[in-house]
Amino acid sequence: MNSLIKFIKRVLSKFNILIYKIPSNITVKTIKKQTIEHLATSYYIKQLISLYLFQRRYDLINHLINELIPTKKDYSHLYWINNESSGRGSLDIYRVVQKKKSKFFIKYYFTESIEQQRVLFFYDYVNIIISNKINAFNIESVINSEMLTEVIFEFIEDDIDHNNESLNFIIDFLNTMHNNFNIKTFIKKKIAIPQYLLNYKNHFEYKRSKSEIFEKSALTLQNLISELETKINADDLVLSHGDIHYGNIKSGRLLDWDNFGFYPVGFDASFAFWKMNLNINCNNTVINFIKTNFFKYDNFKDSEKNKFTRNFIFFLLVFSKNKHEWMSKFLSN
Repeated sequence: MNSLIKFIKRVLSKFNILIYKIPSNITVKTIKKQTIEHLATSYYIKQLISLYLFQRRYDLINHLINELIPTKKDYSHLYWINNESSGRGSLDIYRVVQKKKSKFFIKYYFTESIEQQRVLFFYDYVNIIISNKINAFNIESVINSEMLTEVIFEFIEDDIDHNNESLNFIIDFLNTMHNNFNIKTFIKKKIAIPQYLLNYKNHFEYKRSKSEIFEKSALTLQNLISELETKINADDLVLSHGDIHYGNIKSGRLLDWDNFGFYPVGFDASFAFWKMNLNINCNNTVINFIKTNFFKYDNFKDSEKNKFTRNFIFFLLVFSKNKHEWMSKFLSN
């Protein structure tokens, strides 16, 4: 067990994650105590709970959850879903439960984490407006506690993997968002949009990838990125999912709105293109993808086409950590 703890410390230190003293014998009481004493980061608590699960196995997770969320439940546990997430706001623990004959999907968030705030804002204010064109998974209920929040979603089983269908779904979704749901739509409805939803620079993948580029790249590329950011800051903002990939599509619906926001045109499309591992080796492939999937409906003016293309390739450069030199050359020209 000590070797496991040392290994986890080594891995976490690589990512500059602050680690206090990880106790060798972890209990629910220990986790609570460490949280209070150290005002620990959510990632630190994640490691404590992960180690707790490793020691106690999944059959005792109910004890942990019942300690942290003491609300009486009407749900019977069915099974756990194994998953990994790059976000820091959720516990990465997912389970399927049943109430009477209906199944539900439960996701655990750290209370007041940015992901929790995003997803609850989405369902409180945004989903109602887009529901006639975009299908999201509905929330059954939310249970809050001081440390964790339990969000209970409707559950739909769909184990079939249709990547071609999923790609078409994603393209239709992106075009629908661009054509119908820019930020003005929500301002007209007098919805006060929090600042954290307006800053693409805080998006988990953009922030991480840009940081890596700035550590390793030449000053000319850093200046190019800063210059383009200044231009993009003036662009129109569009409602964006923020984490589009095949795994977040089920039965014609898009789930996991933890990273949604109002981001510049082209952001979501670029992220989806990169996340789906489509070919980005040369500019002709990317330009043809943009023209074929986004410009065929004549819903873009020429000036908008230029901005969309510029932004798409700029974000692709960042997400791919500038692995293809043609992108920086294209943007420089």
